Amino acid sequence: ALIDLGACLAGLKRCDWQARLGALDELIAEAADVKRPAAFVLQGQNPAGAALHLARTAARRAERRWLTFTAQAGPEQAWLNRLSELLFVLALRTDGGGAT
Repeated sequence: ALIDLGACLAGLKRCDWQARLGALDELIAEAADVKRPAAFVLQGQNPAGAALHLARTAARRAERRWLTFTAQAGPEQAWLNRLSELLFVLALRTDGGGAT
């Protein structure tokens, strides 16, 4: 799946970005029953949470670089943004964000 996504981002393969965005939105909705922080988040309270926060950082960096590379926002940028949101929600759950 990651190789497939890389081909889409590189323009080597045509992708249905709306379907990909919808899939990420569904995953975010499923995992979003965590209490959102009201203040600073202490990241990496366990190894899995730390890995998810690190992955979120890489996704944010990729999103910024994508905008620099393409000089325009598009569905690819929106997908990267949603990916970082999913990783954040998963990290909160993993770090013991707790269900509401």
